[in-house]
Amino acid sequence: MTARRAGRIILAILVGYLLNALLVAATELLLPKLVYGRNYFVADLVTQCAYEIAAGYLCCVIALGRDRQKSDQKIAALGLMILGLAVGGFSLAASWSAEPRWYGTALLCVWVPFIWFGYLLARSSAGPKPASV
Repeated sequence: MTARRAGRIILAILVGYLLNALLVAATELLLPKLVYGRNYFVADLVTQCAYEIAAGYLCCVIALGRDRQKSDQKIAALGLMILGLAVGGFSLAASWSAEPRWYGTALLCVWVPFIWFGYLLARSSAGPKPASV
């Protein structure tokens, strides 16, 4: 793998994670004004699932690049999953007594499958590799 491809994969992982973080932060500002009590945690979990799909999709679109290496998409998706699980694990430990345990655990559990779903969407929409001339 070239340094350029590796750099693009790292950039894809960071941009995907940043997109997710920005969407979650915006939701954390808006959602408490709309939903209360236990419904807040359910609504937040559902919105975060959608954000994870978007993050996985964007990560994989960026990773694909001009040379259309679909293996780069998988590597980027796996990197995003690992980053999210690491940060999510620390977040779960830090918030263990501050929020419902089912909520923090569920957020961690849905990260991988919904990032993978974003990867599958990106992979299916990428189309065939262009023919070289």
